[in-house]
Amino acid sequence: MAFPGAPPSLVLDDYLAIQSRLDSRVSKIDQALRRTFALPKPYPPSTKSLAALQKTQVSQLDLNTRHRGKALWLKKTTGKTLFLSHLYTVFVAVDETSQSILVEIPLADQRLGGSSLFPKGTVFALKEPVCIIHKLFVQQTLEVHHLSDMVVVYPPDPRAPALLQADADTTTGALQMKERGNILLRQKDYAGAVMWYTKGIDRSTAADTDVRRDLFRNRAEANLALGRYDKAIEDAVHDFSGNLTLDTKAVYRAVKACYQLGHHDIRTALAEPLRAISGGGHDADMRKIFTAIDARLREEKTGIYDFETILKKLSKERPRVDAASYVKKVEVKEPGTHASRGLFAREDIDTGELIFCEKAFMVMFMHEDGAALTQQHDERDGLTTHCNYGLWRAVLNHLMHNPSQIPTITQLAEQHSGTGKDIVEIDGQPVIDSFQ
Repeated sequence: MAFPGAPPSLVLDDYLAIQSRLDSRVSKIDQALRRTFALPKPYPPSTKSLAALQKTQVSQLDLNTRHRGKALWLKKTTGKTLFLSHLYTVFVAVDETSQSILVEIPLADQRLGGSSLFPKGTVFALKEPVCIIHKLFVQQTLEVHHLSDMVVVYPPDPRAPALLQADADTTTGALQMKERGNILLRQKDYAGAVMWYTKGIDRSTAADTDVRRDLFRNRAEANLALGRYDKAIEDAVHDFSGNLTLDTKAVYRAVKACYQLGHHDIRTALAEPLRAISGGGHDADMRKIFTAIDARLREEKTGIYDFETILKKLSKERPRVDAASYVKKVEVKEPGTHASRGLFAREDIDTGELIFCEKAFMVMFMHEDGAALTQQHDERDGLTTHCNYGLWRAVLNHLMHNPSQIPTITQLAEQHSGTGKDIVEIDGQPVIDSFQ
């Protein structure tokens, strides 16, 4: 077994050997790891910017320590990513001195696949990192429980060490980057497409006006496919070309993203973009989605649902309900010191009348990619409970990419206090407490 801080080749050899051994005993390990997922002692996410943190190196890490005030810059050195028991994402990275270390991210979105989730060459910073000895690999490992503690950059980036960006592409133009993104978009590698469109936007100049518009519009499509609806809306309405066909495509993507977020008052929210395309009535896709939007608005207002039709539309391939929530007659309140938080009527409700019908914020079915069930031990209260690990992971990743929905979750009654209820963004991404 290679010692902690060994050269990348030795760590990688061990890594591949372990992976080979896992192939022959994966069911045994899979059962063991699925039996219990032990939460570490909870700690808060970093709330400092990279600019406020001091750079550190692998050789300076202490075991079982949260390195306060430090940031560790790393680069993923191979295309290998191990998804262990559908719970843990593990790969090898090196720092600017070429010292290697394992990185384990329990809550990474494995549905993207290894090549798209963390492709070879990914440069990233870990803010106030936690270092442990991995129980399975017996290797020095960086354990990342808060997704917001990891900041991925697209080289060249002035924040990252130059040695980690030595092979950065500094010659390819915005047009060529758009074309690379388009290839990946057609291949449904949406995360890869987002990467190239982002690089193209960063590389674009004042002379690239039309290409830049294409990059934003195409990135909106990729973000929409990834469920990154906040960013899809922002990209789609960033700028218009005056070409009715292209602008209608962009606005349609914004409308669809709003719909997926449950924002149905779209005619008001996107009033200006819709005016730019004369309402979009000339487009068949736009007419179709506004028919669905009007149906959701009626459900929100009246509480009248066609449950029989809703059930008929459900299948294993499409198991999610397409309907709005009807909650206008009730509210959640904390009435005072002598009563607990609860659901209260806002008005008189007749016998037999629908009180409320609320759509689930997120669901995860066991036949879907990313699904996993565990027993989870939490040392804060000493309890071991059944945990829909896949659902927990899906919610956290959804909030990371759709920060507008963070209050929907943080306003709920919480068993353990965390970082609060408000949206806080640092280094271009929200700060989310995974243990909250």
